[in-house]
Formats: sequence, structure tokens, C-alpha cells
Amino acid sequence: MDNRPIGVFDSGLGGLTAVKALRRLLPGEDLIYFGDTARVPYGGRSRETLLKYARQDIAFLRSFDLKAVLIACGTVTSTSLDTLRKENDLPVLGVVEPSCREALAVTNNKKIGMIATLASARSGAYERTLKGLDAVIHTARLLFSRVFVQKVYYTIASSAVQGQKRRFSQLKFAGRRFFRFWRQIFGFLPAFSGSIFRWVLL
Repeated sequence: MDNRPIGVFDSGLGGLTAVKALRRLLPGEDLIYFGDTARVPYGGRSRETLLKYARQDIAFLRSFDLKAVLIACGTVTSTSLDTLRKENDLPVLGVVEPSCREALAVTNNKKIGMIATLASARSGAYERTLKGLDAVIHTARLLFSRVFVQKVYYTIASSAVQGQKRRFSQLKFAGRRFFRFWRQIFGFLPAFSGSIFRWVLL
């Protein structure tokens, strides 16, 4: 039995959802997580910069003698997965195909909306993967600007470093603003001839 850990990385803290899923699916495995909060968000970076960051992230994780790496970042997966697989002599997994398979499993009208970073959208990886799995699927996408992601992230992150009482009230305020924004967005999401049944955050 290979007792070496599995490495997981993302541009920030969002990849902890992947860690949670891995703990549920593979309870006996050791996991090492790296969130590159110093350079978050990745979504507005160039392909070259994303590959550079991903190589550095993997190099850091490999210092722990891993048996596999999961890229829990849709942006890095969609732009750099093939190159990273060629450069590393251990399994390197991404999140594009699993996300697409899950979206296909829950849509009931062959329509999937993608809430994506600019880099993910430019890569076309999600559309290609969805079409490869189901040729008649229809897609639409809503793009996040780097400025928006940065604003939301730092609003919440800065709240977390305040005093206990103040932190709780600020986090509640940030959360209310965040979900109010989402309610507005979902009120204006583009649709085709009818409603899109599932939107996927990439």
C-alpha cells in the first residue's frame, strides 16, 4: 500500500471543497493542501503566468513526496493540465471533466450555464469537454472579472483578521452583500429558448 499523501492546490481557499470531497471518498488517505492566497485570484492571468504559478505550486507540494496531485482550480486545469501532466512523473488530475460530468448528470434539458473566470472561458476547455461527452448539449457563460473576485475575496478575508466580535459582524455583512449580489445575478442570467436548469461555478 502506498502511504504517501495526495497533494491538492488552488489559487485560494476554494479548493478546500475538493479536500472535503476527497476526505469523504478516500477517508484513509493523507492530504496536503496548498492555497496560493498571495497571488489570488488566478482568473485574469495570462496562460503563461498561470503555467508558471502552477509549476511553482506543484514543485512546493512535491517536496512532500506525493503519490498524486489534484489541481482543484478550474482555471489552472482548463489552461495547463496537459502540460503539467507531461512534465510530472506522477498522476496529475484536474476538475474540468468531473465538473462537466456532474453538470450533465443533473441537467434535465441539455442546457448548462458556466460561471467562469476569464482564463477558463478563453480556454474553451469546459465547452470542449461537455461537447465531447454529449454532442447536443447547449452552453452559456457568465464571466467574472479579476477585479470583482479580488474585491469579494479581500472583503471577506480582511474581515477574518479582525477581533472576534467585530469579525463576526463583518463576515455577516460581507456574506449578505455577497448573496445579495448573487440573487441579482441569477435574476438576469441569459437563457436560450427556456430556462437553464443548472449553472456551474468554474
